[in-house]
Amino acid sequence: MNETKQNKRQPIEKKIKRKAPASKKRKSTRKKSGGRNKAYALKAKGKQKKKSRLAAILQPQNIFFILFVILCASFLFQIKTHQVDGQSMEPTFQNRDRIFVNRTKKIKRYEIITFDPRSNEADSYVKRVIGVPGDRIWVKENSVFLLPKESNLEGLGDIPQLSIQLPDSVIKIDVSAGVAGQMARYTEIPENNYFVQGDNRNHSTDSRTLGLINSEQIEGVVVYRYYPFFKAGIVH
Repeated sequence: MNETKQNKRQPIEKKIKRKAPASKKRKSTRKKSGGRNKAYALKAKGKQKKKSRLAAILQPQNIFFILFVILCASFLFQIKTHQVDGQSMEPTFQNRDRIFVNRTKKIKRYEIITFDPRSNEADSYVKRVIGVPGDRIWVKENSVFLLPKESNLEGLGDIPQLSIQLPDSVIKIDVSAGVAGQMARYTEIPENNYFVQGDNRNHSTDSRTLGLINSEQIEGVVVYRYYPFFKAGIVH
């Protein structure tokens, strides 16, 4: 009887031994699936954070601030400020007027520019453009005769002989001997060069003594006077 009881117990022990590794596998499987779920949860949270940040950036007040910063940066890149010193541009500008200069604006005839004179790079001069590249020029003694390129006049090769009666479109400018010698080499104003004068002709150092102004010397075009406030406005 003892033997029979022992034989009946053996299969039970075997079953228990077989079930033991199965339970271990289940535990390990649960651990793996739990790790994956945590990873998915972290990704979902990351996505939610990105969406919330994007939504915060796209708020109207934030968009306005970003646009404001971009406009300010663009303004600072394009615009330079100057204070007028002296009376060479009277009556257009008075001493201590303050102006905005656009560095990127294309230069046209009769616009006002600021430039660095080669004689004194520490200063900037403010003058009006009288002659532009392509204008025809003649020189007689210390006088320069300038014919704007927009004019349709022909047969004016002898303009120096017409010093008494000149066509309305021809500009006669008295210059220094050095400038006359410089400009006598040309039949027209070269590319990237400009002839400038101050509005107050009797008190202005300009192309009449400095010669042609190269585009490399030019800072930009004066576009606005912001001080004194009662004179603030676009400059012509």
